[in-house]
Amino acid sequence: ESSRLHVGKLGTRHRSVSNNPPRRSLVGDCDVAPAAGARAAFAGNTTGSRRRNVERLTATMRFLHLVRPVMGLLPEVVHPDRKIPFREKLLWTVVTLFIYLVSCQIPIYGIKTAKSNDPFYWMRVILASNRGTLMELGISPIITSGMVMQLLAGARLIEVNQSLKEDRALFAAAQKLFGILITVGEAIAYVGSGMYGQLGELGLGNSVLIVSQLVFA
Repeated sequence: ESSRLHVGKLGTRHRSVSNNPPRRSLVGDCDVAPAAGARAAFAGNTTGSRRRNVERLTATMRFLHLVRPVMGLLPEVVHPDRKIPFREKLLWTVVTLFIYLVSCQIPIYGIKTAKSNDPFYWMRVILASNRGTLMELGISPIITSGMVMQLLAGARLIEVNQSLKEDRALFAAAQKLFGILITVGEAIAYVGSGMYGQLGELGLGNSVLIVSQLVFA
């Protein structure tokens, strides 16, 4: 009878074990799979963001980073290390305007003067230029370069992050370099159009001298 009771208890235990489903392990496949999927999704998002950042840096490098070799050759105003009083600012402004006005009265050397109407008279009023003087081009190269660079940045044709100090410095250097190129182009166009006389009458030496004066002024 005792043996029957023992066998009955074993059968009852076996049925209870077989009826109860196995407990799911915390490190089983069913628990690890969602975590692995989340890690894979996070890695994918991180990789995508890194790829976009690399593409943006590459686009920036294609244009702005080309200015780095010539940044040391471009004119630059050093940021003051102290607070400039208003009177000193006003003094330097007056001195700068005086130099500009004097340059507007210095004629270009080597040109052939001709008494004719000035087709750019009203434009000279806006661009602060004076015909036949060192300030022949006025402020047109500076304004043109600034407008073109701002349009390129606004249209996202070049990538510029204004929150970064390096990008701001490169963008300012690019504006200066583009302004110099515009100045050279306008000076050559003025001389080549015969505004200062026919090229045959001026000669190669005078033509180069006139272009140099306009560029350096």
